[in-house]
Amino acid sequence: MARNGQVSKGTTAVAMRRMADADPELAARLVLQSLPAAAAGLPAGLSYRLELEDLGAWRVEAHGDRAEVSEVDDGGELNGEAFAISTDARTLARLAAGGNPIGPLARGRLKLRGKRRKALALRGLSQDAGPRDLARLGLPVDPDLLFRSLAYAIDPEWTRGHRFTVGYELVGEGGGRWHIAVDDGRIGTGRGLGDEPDALVRIRYSDWLRLLAGEITPPEAMRLGLTEVDGQIPPVTLLGRWIDRAEGVDGPELEREERQRRRQAQNAGSWGGKVSSNGPSADAGDPAEGRRPRGGLMSYEQLYALWERQNWRAHELDFSVDREHWLNSRARRSGTPLSASAASTSVRSGSRPIWRRSYWPRRVGRSRRSLPRSWSTRCATRSSSIAGRAR
Repeated sequence: MARNGQVSKGTTAVAMRRMADADPELAARLVLQSLPAAAAGLPAGLSYRLELEDLGAWRVEAHGDRAEVSEVDDGGELNGEAFAISTDARTLARLAAGGNPIGPLARGRLKLRGKRRKALALRGLSQDAGPRDLARLGLPVDPDLLFRSLAYAIDPEWTRGHRFTVGYELVGEGGGRWHIAVDDGRIGTGRGLGDEPDALVRIRYSDWLRLLAGEITPPEAMRLGLTEVDGQIPPVTLLGRWIDRAEGVDGPELEREERQRRRQAQNAGSWGGKVSSNGPSADAGDPAEGRRPRGGLMSYEQLYALWERQNWRAHELDFSVDREHWLNSRARRSGTPLSASAASTSVRSGSRPIWRRSYWPRRVGRSRRSLPRSWSTRCATRSSSIAGRAR
Protein backbone atom coordinates (compact mmCIF):
# COMPACT_ATOMS: atom_id res chain seq x y z
CA MET A 1 0.00 0.00 0.00
CA ALA A 2 1.24 3.48 -0.85
CA ARG A 3 1.42 5.94 2.00
CA ASN A 4 3.05 9.34 2.50
CA GLY A 5 4.29 9.47 -1.05
CA GLN A 6 6.09 6.14 -0.85
CA VAL A 7 5.82 3.73 -3.77
CA SER A 8 3.69 0.71 -3.00
CA LYS A 9 5.12 -2.80 -3.31
CA GLY A 10 1.75 -4.17 -4.36
CA THR A 11 -0.65 -6.59 -2.74
CA THR A 12 -0.03 -9.65 -4.92
CA ALA A 13 1.11 -11.96 -2.11
CA VAL A 14 -1.68 -10.86 0.25
CA ALA A 15 -4.28 -11.20 -2.51
CA MET A 16 -3.05 -14.69 -3.38
CA ARG A 17 -3.35 -15.79 0.25
CA ARG A 18 -6.91 -14.41 0.43
CA MET A 19 -7.80 -16.20 -2.79
CA ALA A 20 -6.26 -19.44 -1.52
CA ASP A 21 -8.75 -19.43 1.35
CA ALA A 22 -11.83 -18.04 -0.44
CA ASP A 23 -11.48 -19.31 -4.03
CA PRO A 24 -8.52 -21.72 -4.40
CA GLU A 25 -9.45 -22.72 -7.95
CA LEU A 26 -9.30 -19.09 -9.12
CA ALA A 27 -5.91 -18.67 -7.44
CA ALA A 28 -4.54 -21.87 -9.00
CA ARG A 29 -5.68 -20.88 -12.49
CA LEU A 30 -4.03 -17.48 -12.09
CA VAL A 31 -0.78 -19.25 -11.19
CA LEU A 32 -1.10 -21.51 -14.23
CA GLN A 33 -1.82 -18.53 -16.49
CA SER A 34 1.33 -16.72 -15.31
CA LEU A 35 3.66 -19.74 -15.64
CA PRO A 36 4.86 -18.86 -19.19
CA ALA A 37 6.31 -15.63 -17.78
CA ALA A 38 7.17 -16.89 -14.27
CA ALA A 39 9.22 -19.85 -15.61
CA ALA A 40 11.12 -17.75 -18.15
CA GLY A 41 14.12 -17.63 -15.82
CA LEU A 42 14.49 -21.43 -15.53
CA PRO A 43 17.34 -23.21 -17.35
CA ALA A 44 16.52 -23.61 -21.04
CA GLY A 45 15.34 -27.09 -21.86
CA LEU A 46 14.15 -27.94 -18.35
CA SER A 47 10.67 -29.48 -18.30
CA TYR A 48 8.51 -30.70 -15.45
CA ARG A 49 4.92 -31.73 -14.82
CA LEU A 50 2.47 -29.97 -12.52
CA GLU A 51 -0.48 -32.07 -11.34
CA LEU A 52 -3.33 -30.36 -9.51
CA GLU A 53 -6.00 -32.32 -7.69
CA ASP A 54 -9.42 -32.10 -9.41
CA LEU A 55 -8.07 -29.65 -12.01
CA GLY A 56 -5.71 -31.61 -14.28
CA ALA A 57 -2.04 -31.80 -15.24
CA TRP A 58 0.26 -29.53 -17.27
CA ARG A 59 3.71 -29.83 -18.78
CA VAL A 60 5.99 -26.81 -18.30
CA GLU A 61 9.03 -26.48 -20.58
CA ALA A 62 11.45 -23.54 -20.34
CA HIS A 63 12.76 -21.94 -23.56
CA GLY A 64 14.97 -19.17 -22.20
CA ASP A 65 12.83 -16.04 -22.62
CA ARG A 66 9.52 -17.78 -21.88
CA ALA A 67 8.04 -21.16 -21.01
CA GLU A 68 5.53 -23.30 -22.84
CA VAL A 69 2.63 -24.67 -20.79
CA SER A 70 0.51 -27.45 -22.30
CA GLU A 71 -2.15 -29.66 -20.74
CA VAL A 72 -1.35 -33.39 -20.52
CA ASP A 73 -2.97 -36.52 -19.10
CA ASP A 74 -3.01 -36.75 -15.32
CA GLY A 75 -0.96 -39.53 -13.65
CA GLY A 76 1.17 -42.15 -15.35
CA GLU A 77 4.89 -42.24 -15.93
CA LEU A 78 6.96 -39.20 -16.77
CA ASN A 79 7.35 -38.62 -20.50
CA GLY A 80 10.61 -36.74 -20.74
CA GLU A 81 9.92 -34.46 -17.78
CA ALA A 82 12.68 -34.19 -15.17
CA PHE A 83 10.23 -34.39 -12.25
CA ALA A 84 6.57 -34.07 -11.35
CA ILE A 85 4.85 -32.06 -8.61
CA SER A 86 1.46 -33.13 -7.25
CA THR A 87 -0.58 -30.89 -4.95
CA ASP A 88 -3.96 -29.21 -4.54
CA ALA A 89 -5.08 -25.74 -5.63
CA ARG A 90 -4.94 -24.17 -2.15
CA THR A 91 -1.39 -25.40 -1.46
CA LEU A 92 -0.20 -24.19 -4.88
CA ALA A 93 -1.65 -20.73 -4.24
CA ARG A 94 0.01 -20.49 -0.82
CA LEU A 95 3.36 -21.54 -2.30
CA ALA A 96 2.96 -18.94 -5.04
CA ALA A 97 2.35 -16.32 -2.31
CA GLY A 98 5.77 -17.12 -0.82
CA GLY A 99 4.91 -20.00 1.51
CA ASN A 100 7.50 -22.52 2.70
CA PRO A 101 7.19 -25.90 0.91
CA ILE A 102 8.63 -27.89 3.84
CA GLY A 103 5.35 -27.96 5.75
CA PRO A 104 3.23 -29.24 2.82
CA LEU A 105 5.91 -31.82 2.01
CA ALA A 106 5.89 -33.12 5.58
CA ARG A 107 2.07 -33.29 5.67
CA GLY A 108 1.84 -34.99 2.28
CA ARG A 109 -0.01 -32.09 0.65
CA LEU A 110 2.93 -31.63 -1.74
CA LYS A 111 4.42 -34.66 -3.47
CA LEU A 112 7.51 -34.82 -5.66
CA ARG A 113 8.68 -37.65 -7.87
CA GLY A 114 11.50 -37.89 -10.38
CA LYS A 115 14.85 -36.10 -10.19
CA ARG A 116 14.56 -34.18 -6.94
CA ARG A 117 17.76 -32.21 -7.46
CA LYS A 118 16.35 -30.83 -10.70
CA ALA A 119 13.38 -29.53 -8.71
CA LEU A 120 15.71 -27.08 -6.93
CA ALA A 121 15.67 -25.02 -10.11
CA LEU A 122 12.12 -23.95 -9.24
CA ARG A 123 13.68 -21.44 -6.88
CA GLY A 124 14.16 -19.35 -10.02
CA LEU A 125 10.43 -18.97 -10.58
CA SER A 126 9.41 -15.31 -10.58
CA GLN A 127 6.82 -14.43 -7.96
CA ASP A 128 6.18 -11.03 -9.58
CA ALA A 129 5.12 -12.37 -13.00
CA GLY A 130 1.56 -11.51 -13.91
CA PRO A 131 -0.78 -10.45 -16.72
CA ARG A 132 1.37 -7.47 -17.72
CA ASP A 133 4.35 -9.75 -18.34
CA LEU A 134 2.20 -12.10 -20.42
CA ALA A 135 0.95 -9.20 -22.53
CA ARG A 136 4.51 -7.97 -23.12
CA LEU A 137 5.45 -11.46 -24.35
CA GLY A 138 2.51 -11.38 -26.74
CA LEU A 139 0.75 -14.24 -24.92
CA PRO A 140 -3.03 -14.40 -24.36
CA VAL A 141 -4.52 -13.20 -21.07
CA ASP A 142 -7.82 -14.46 -19.70
CA PRO A 143 -9.73 -11.29 -18.68
CA ASP A 144 -12.24 -13.31 -16.66
CA LEU A 145 -9.53 -14.46 -14.25
CA LEU A 146 -8.12 -10.95 -14.03
CA PHE A 147 -11.39 -9.13 -13.30
CA ARG A 148 -12.52 -11.72 -10.76
CA SER A 149 -9.19 -11.47 -8.92
CA LEU A 150 -9.60 -7.71 -8.37
CA ALA A 151 -11.95 -8.40 -5.46
CA TYR A 152 -8.93 -9.82 -3.61
CA ALA A 153 -6.20 -7.57 -5.03
CA ILE A 154 -7.82 -4.25 -4.00
CA ASP A 155 -7.54 -3.63 -0.26
CA PRO A 156 -11.04 -3.09 1.19
CA GLU A 157 -9.69 -0.26 3.36
CA TRP A 158 -9.00 1.78 0.23
CA THR A 159 -12.70 1.76 -0.60
CA ARG A 160 -13.90 3.34 2.66
CA GLY A 161 -16.32 6.16 1.92
CA HIS A 162 -16.86 5.18 -1.72
CA ARG A 163 -19.89 3.60 -3.36
CA PHE A 164 -20.09 2.99 -7.10
CA THR A 165 -20.25 0.30 -9.77
CA VAL A 166 -18.09 0.28 -12.91
CA GLY A 167 -18.84 -2.01 -15.84
CA TYR A 168 -16.22 -3.17 -18.33
CA GLU A 169 -16.90 -4.43 -21.83
CA LEU A 170 -14.07 -5.93 -23.90
CA VAL A 171 -15.14 -6.03 -27.53
CA GLY A 172 -13.99 -8.71 -29.95
CA GLU A 173 -12.74 -12.26 -29.71
CA GLY A 174 -11.59 -13.09 -26.19
CA GLY A 175 -13.63 -10.29 -24.63
CA GLY A 176 -16.72 -10.18 -22.46
CA ARG A 177 -18.50 -8.12 -19.80
CA TRP A 178 -17.72 -7.71 -16.11
CA HIS A 179 -18.51 -5.28 -13.31
CA ILE A 180 -16.76 -4.13 -10.14
CA ALA A 181 -18.97 -2.95 -7.26
CA VAL A 182 -17.52 -0.85 -4.42
CA ASP A 183 -19.59 -0.40 -1.25
CA ASP A 184 -17.78 1.43 1.57
CA GLY A 185 -15.16 -1.14 2.60
CA ARG A 186 -16.49 -4.01 0.49
CA ILE A 187 -15.69 -4.85 -3.11
CA GLY A 188 -17.22 -7.46 -5.36
CA THR A 189 -16.80 -8.52 -8.96
CA GLY A 190 -18.86 -10.61 -11.33
CA ARG A 191 -19.72 -11.34 -14.92
CA GLY A 192 -22.09 -8.97 -16.69
CA LEU A 193 -22.46 -5.22 -16.35
CA GLY A 194 -24.48 -5.32 -13.13
CA ASP A 195 -27.55 -3.23 -12.35
CA GLU A 196 -27.25 0.34 -13.68
CA PRO A 197 -23.48 0.89 -13.34
CA ASP A 198 -22.28 4.43 -12.61
CA ALA A 199 -19.82 4.15 -15.49
CA LEU A 200 -19.28 1.81 -18.44
CA VAL A 201 -15.81 1.38 -19.95
CA ARG A 202 -15.72 -0.07 -23.44
CA ILE A 203 -12.49 -1.11 -25.23
CA ARG A 204 -11.40 -3.70 -27.76
CA TYR A 205 -9.71 -6.80 -26.37
CA SER A 206 -6.62 -6.18 -28.53
CA ASP A 207 -6.31 -2.60 -27.22
CA TRP A 208 -6.82 -3.86 -23.66
CA LEU A 209 -3.79 -6.13 -24.15
CA ARG A 210 -1.80 -3.10 -25.32
CA LEU A 211 -2.78 -1.30 -22.11
CA LEU A 212 -1.61 -4.27 -20.05
CA ALA A 213 1.68 -4.41 -21.95
CA GLY A 214 2.30 -0.70 -21.30
CA GLU A 215 2.37 0.20 -24.99
CA ILE A 216 -0.21 2.90 -24.32
CA THR A 217 -1.38 4.59 -21.14
CA PRO A 218 -5.04 5.02 -20.08
CA PRO A 219 -4.97 8.79 -20.89
CA GLU A 220 -3.53 8.05 -24.33
CA ALA A 221 -6.21 5.42 -24.95
CA MET A 222 -8.88 8.01 -24.09
CA ARG A 223 -7.27 10.66 -26.29
CA LEU A 224 -6.94 8.29 -29.26
CA GLY A 225 -10.54 7.14 -28.91
CA LEU A 226 -9.57 3.55 -28.08
CA THR A 227 -11.44 3.68 -24.77
CA GLU A 228 -15.03 4.85 -24.44
CA VAL A 229 -16.45 5.83 -21.05
CA ASP A 230 -20.18 6.32 -20.55
CA GLY A 231 -21.16 7.83 -17.21
CA GLN A 232 -19.05 9.23 -14.41
CA ILE A 233 -15.30 9.57 -14.92
CA PRO A 234 -14.09 9.81 -11.25
CA PRO A 235 -15.04 6.19 -10.33
CA VAL A 236 -13.13 4.90 -13.36
CA THR A 237 -10.07 6.99 -12.48
CA LEU A 238 -10.16 5.99 -8.81
CA LEU A 239 -10.53 2.31 -9.66
CA GLY A 240 -7.57 2.56 -12.02
CA ARG A 241 -5.47 4.05 -9.23
CA TRP A 242 -6.39 1.19 -6.90
CA ILE A 243 -5.45 -1.38 -9.52
CA ASP A 244 -2.07 0.30 -10.08
CA ARG A 245 -1.51 0.44 -6.33
CA ALA A 246 -2.33 -3.26 -5.99
CA GLU A 247 0.27 -4.06 -8.65
CA GLY A 248 2.84 -1.68 -7.17
CA VAL A 249 3.08 0.44 -10.32
CA ASP A 250 1.59 3.67 -8.93
CA GLY A 251 5.00 5.35 -8.57
CA PRO A 252 4.65 7.79 -11.52
CA GLU A 253 1.25 9.00 -10.31
CA LEU A 254 2.56 9.52 -6.77
CA GLU A 255 5.49 11.51 -8.16
CA ARG A 256 3.08 13.67 -10.18
CA GLU A 257 1.01 14.38 -7.06
CA GLU A 258 4.16 15.30 -5.15
CA ARG A 259 5.18 17.74 -7.91
CA GLN A 260 1.71 19.30 -7.74
CA ARG A 261 2.01 19.73 -3.96
CA ARG A 262 5.39 21.45 -4.36
CA ARG A 263 4.00 23.73 -7.07
CA GLN A 264 1.06 24.67 -4.87
CA ALA A 265 3.44 25.43 -2.01
CA GLN A 266 5.51 27.70 -4.28
CA ASN A 267 2.38 29.55 -5.42
CA ALA A 268 1.13 30.07 -1.87
CA GLY A 269 0.34 33.74 -1.21
CA SER A 270 -0.67 34.57 -4.77
CA TRP A 271 -4.31 35.30 -5.59
CA GLY A 272 -6.00 31.97 -6.29
CA GLY A 273 -2.97 30.04 -5.02
CA LYS A 274 -4.92 27.93 -2.56
CA VAL A 275 -2.77 25.11 -1.20
CA SER A 276 -2.93 22.05 0.99
CA SER A 277 -4.56 22.23 4.40
CA ASN A 278 -2.00 19.85 5.87
CA GLY A 279 1.76 19.65 5.69
CA PRO A 280 4.31 22.50 5.48
CA SER A 281 2.18 24.55 3.05
CA ALA A 282 -1.07 24.71 4.99
CA ASP A 283 -1.85 28.42 4.54
CA ALA A 284 -4.50 29.42 2.01
CA GLY A 285 -3.18 31.58 -0.83
CA ASP A 286 -6.38 33.58 -1.31
CA PRO A 287 -7.74 35.09 1.93
CA ALA A 288 -11.27 34.85 0.50
CA GLU A 289 -10.95 31.10 -0.03
CA GLY A 290 -11.56 28.43 2.60
CA ARG A 291 -9.10 25.75 3.47
CA ARG A 292 -8.89 22.72 1.22
CA PRO A 293 -9.97 19.33 2.60
CA ARG A 294 -7.32 16.94 3.81
CA GLY A 295 -5.47 15.12 1.07
CA GLY A 296 -3.43 17.99 -0.34
CA LEU A 297 -4.81 18.00 -3.91
CA MET A 298 -7.19 20.36 -5.67
CA SER A 299 -10.67 19.11 -6.46
CA TYR A 300 -11.96 19.22 -10.03
CA GLU A 301 -14.17 22.21 -9.15
CA GLN A 302 -11.26 24.13 -7.60
CA LEU A 303 -8.97 23.32 -10.52
CA TYR A 304 -11.54 24.54 -13.06
CA ALA A 305 -12.28 27.70 -11.05
CA LEU A 306 -8.56 28.49 -10.86
CA TRP A 307 -8.17 27.94 -14.59
CA GLU A 308 -11.15 30.21 -15.27
CA ARG A 309 -9.73 33.01 -13.10
CA GLN A 310 -6.25 32.81 -14.57
CA ASN A 311 -7.38 32.61 -18.21
CA TRP A 312 -10.16 35.22 -18.19
CA ARG A 313 -8.10 38.21 -19.27
CA ALA A 314 -5.92 36.20 -21.63
CA HIS A 315 -9.01 35.03 -23.54
CA GLU A 316 -11.04 38.24 -23.25
CA LEU A 317 -12.82 39.06 -26.50
CA ASP A 318 -12.57 42.35 -28.39
CA PHE A 319 -15.97 44.09 -28.38
CA SER A 320 -14.88 47.40 -29.89
CA VAL A 321 -17.05 46.92 -33.02
CA ASP A 322 -20.08 46.00 -30.92
CA ARG A 323 -19.47 49.08 -28.81
CA GLU A 324 -19.41 51.39 -31.84
CA HIS A 325 -22.60 49.85 -33.23
CA TRP A 326 -24.34 50.31 -29.91
CA LEU A 327 -23.26 53.96 -29.61
CA ASN A 328 -24.42 54.68 -33.16
CA SER A 329 -27.82 53.11 -32.45
CA ARG A 330 -28.18 55.24 -29.31
CA ALA A 331 -27.23 58.37 -31.24
CA ARG A 332 -29.75 57.62 -34.05
CA ARG A 333 -32.55 57.13 -31.56
CA SER A 334 -31.72 60.50 -29.98
CA GLY A 335 -31.73 62.20 -33.42
CA THR A 336 -28.00 62.95 -33.48
CA PRO A 337 -26.12 60.65 -35.91
CA LEU A 338 -22.68 59.68 -34.77
CA SER A 339 -20.12 58.34 -37.24
CA ALA A 340 -18.07 55.28 -36.44
CA SER A 341 -14.85 57.31 -36.36
CA ALA A 342 -16.38 59.91 -34.03
CA ALA A 343 -17.74 57.19 -31.81
CA SER A 344 -14.36 55.52 -31.67
CA THR A 345 -12.65 58.85 -30.88
CA SER A 346 -15.23 59.70 -28.25
CA VAL A 347 -14.88 56.34 -26.59
CA ARG A 348 -11.10 56.53 -26.55
CA SER A 349 -11.27 59.99 -25.01
CA GLY A 350 -13.03 58.61 -21.92
CA SER A 351 -11.14 58.35 -18.66
CA ARG A 352 -11.97 54.66 -18.34
CA PRO A 353 -13.41 52.01 -20.64
CA ILE A 354 -17.15 51.50 -20.72
CA TRP A 355 -16.84 47.72 -20.68
CA ARG A 356 -14.40 46.65 -17.99
CA ARG A 357 -15.47 43.03 -18.54
CA SER A 358 -17.09 41.28 -21.48
CA TYR A 359 -20.59 40.86 -20.06
CA TRP A 360 -22.25 41.23 -23.50
CA PRO A 361 -20.71 38.65 -25.90
CA ARG A 362 -22.48 38.86 -29.26
CA ARG A 363 -21.56 35.27 -30.12
CA VAL A 364 -23.32 33.93 -27.04
CA GLY A 365 -26.55 35.63 -28.09
CA ARG A 366 -27.26 37.66 -24.95
CA SER A 367 -29.33 40.83 -25.49
CA ARG A 368 -29.09 44.12 -23.66
CA ARG A 369 -32.40 43.41 -21.99
CA SER A 370 -30.93 40.35 -20.26
CA LEU A 371 -28.17 42.40 -18.64
CA PRO A 372 -28.40 43.46 -14.99
CA ARG A 373 -30.25 46.76 -14.49
CA SER A 374 -27.33 48.39 -12.69
CA TRP A 375 -25.01 47.52 -15.57
CA SER A 376 -27.43 48.83 -18.24
CA THR A 377 -28.01 52.06 -16.31
CA ARG A 378 -24.27 52.58 -15.90
CA CYS A 379 -23.61 52.05 -19.63
CA ALA A 380 -26.52 54.30 -20.67
CA THR A 381 -25.29 57.13 -18.43
CA ARG A 382 -21.78 56.77 -19.72
CA SER A 383 -22.84 56.69 -23.40
CA SER A 384 -25.01 59.82 -22.95
CA SER A 385 -22.06 61.78 -21.65
CA ILE A 386 -19.90 60.59 -24.55
CA ALA A 387 -22.57 61.48 -27.09
CA GLY A 388 -22.89 64.93 -25.54
CA ARG A 389 -19.16 65.56 -25.82
CA ALA A 390 -19.25 64.34 -29.45
CA ARG A 391 -21.99 66.89 -30.32
